[in-house]
Amino acid sequence: MDQSLLEQIRQSNNIVEVIGSYIPLKRSGSNYKGVCPFHSDTHPSLMVSEPKQIFKCFACGKAGNVITFVQDYEKVSFMEAVKQLAARVGIAVEEKPQTKIARSKRELQVAVYNLAKDYYKDNLQNYQEAKDYLLSRHVNNEAIDLLEIGYALNSFGGLKNHLLKMSINPQIMEESGLFGNNNQGMFDLFRERLMFPIHSITGDVVAFGGRIMNPDQPGGKYINSPTTDIYTKGKELYGLHRTRYEINKRDFAIVCEGYMDFLRLYSEGFVNTVATLGTSLTEEQISLLSRYTKNVYMLYDGDIAGRKAALRAGLLLIQKGLYPKLVILDEEDDPDSFLLEKGSQLLQEKFASATGLISFLFEDTSIQLTERDKIEQLVQTGRMMTDDISRELFLKEVAEVFKISESALRKRPATKTQSMSTPEKEQLLHSFWEERMLLCMVLQDKRVFMDVTGILTADYFLNPVYKEIYDFMIQHMTVDSSLQPAGLLDLTENENLRSMITELMLTDVTQMNLENILKDVKLRKYQQELKQIDQMIIKDHENRELSRQKSEILKKISILSKKVVGKTLT
Repeated sequence: MDQSLLEQIRQSNNIVEVIGSYIPLKRSGSNYKGVCPFHSDTHPSLMVSEPKQIFKCFACGKAGNVITFVQDYEKVSFMEAVKQLAARVGIAVEEKPQTKIARSKRELQVAVYNLAKDYYKDNLQNYQEAKDYLLSRHVNNEAIDLLEIGYALNSFGGLKNHLLKMSINPQIMEESGLFGNNNQGMFDLFRERLMFPIHSITGDVVAFGGRIMNPDQPGGKYINSPTTDIYTKGKELYGLHRTRYEINKRDFAIVCEGYMDFLRLYSEGFVNTVATLGTSLTEEQISLLSRYTKNVYMLYDGDIAGRKAALRAGLLLIQKGLYPKLVILDEEDDPDSFLLEKGSQLLQEKFASATGLISFLFEDTSIQLTERDKIEQLVQTGRMMTDDISRELFLKEVAEVFKISESALRKRPATKTQSMSTPEKEQLLHSFWEERMLLCMVLQDKRVFMDVTGILTADYFLNPVYKEIYDFMIQHMTVDSSLQPAGLLDLTENENLRSMITELMLTDVTQMNLENILKDVKLRKYQQELKQIDQMIIKDHENRELSRQKSEILKKISILSKKVVGKTLT
């Protein structure tokens, strides 16, 4: 898309108005604040700058401009977000041919999955054995229709031939993830299985899960669609497109593992349920869920494997600022069998007596962790929490439940990865103060940027993070004169880079003196060069060229130092 049109769309959509249409915002000085929708925010951590047209959450680090906000909140592509914002202000967007092709390809893939869904649904209606199986599992017709359950025939070419009759391009079929390939050509990947459509949050069918009916059937109990252009494993939650409104209304979600567990829970009135699609709960799934609630009940199988999985998921939920509780079933039960044999009333009682993760770990003997191991897992989880107050309260509860002093918990050594990441990263970002301030100034005023880039190259930045940002700006802003600093955030998918740029743009520079900061950056660069040359001279003291270079650098340092001193004295 033409950059000038992109700038027009961005500037026509006031970021405060757009974000304010999703979440409540309150004025705070010259900015606005709100509860961040990208994590479980305990207090307003999202700052929105109207003058700079950017936002940043100072708890989870999410940052960007009006386009990236809509993209991340709506879970749509960059172009889809641009089109939404363009339509909002009445700007026509004409797609380039290659964009139309890419969009058409996605639409074709979605169309293929919708055709496959209808094909599998028709099969179920015409295949009595599959209907009898569902009846034996006490799955009613209402649930079958609502969740669009189908059946894949025991045929290598059933779906393939059906789609070919519908004039679907074989290339699109091959890329859909619904077919395998061998020396005899393309064949149906799903055969003789109940088919559960997996929907995106917007309701499109983007994948399938296939479940066997006969335990003697070859292959795994479940087969799921592979990653495709429209589906990435671990990024969707089964059933969320149906249950998100109930989750939001009731302010808690029930998380189970399997399709049949979800189906049973939903049929029994637990309509605020989601399933993890047979994978461990992921950060992407937690982020998706946290838009609707902070409170999560983990309802996994009652065996040791299920309890361990629930524990892992619970620890991750806590790290991400959510509040999990564990619903513990007997070892022989799963949610499906429990409801069939014991009923919904007893399960309601289980929810009422659900325990927090700290208490569960303290009392549990089934997963065979020592008390030291339990404390270690909890302390490391606490260290990964981004909200300071939540971390303090969490560690305090750990100390109280395990009857150990808080000071002992805080003295526990961090894991290797933590000790290498957090302190060193903080030290790196706050070193080279003058480089940081210079970046703040060039990011907030394009005229300053143009002046500075005529004087300094990226090599003047000794901090590798700041050097990367400055180089990134040079690559884009010197090429496109219409690009504003906020537009830089469209040009990277690197969340850390985007967050860092936004933080620099929000820093107050009113008391900063550009001339002095430029001198400081140059001085530090020359001093580093001088140190390097001195080391080289020690090894080759007769090298006249090195002596000449040293003399030149000393002159530069002397001139700059005199200017600084003169400025200070006057």
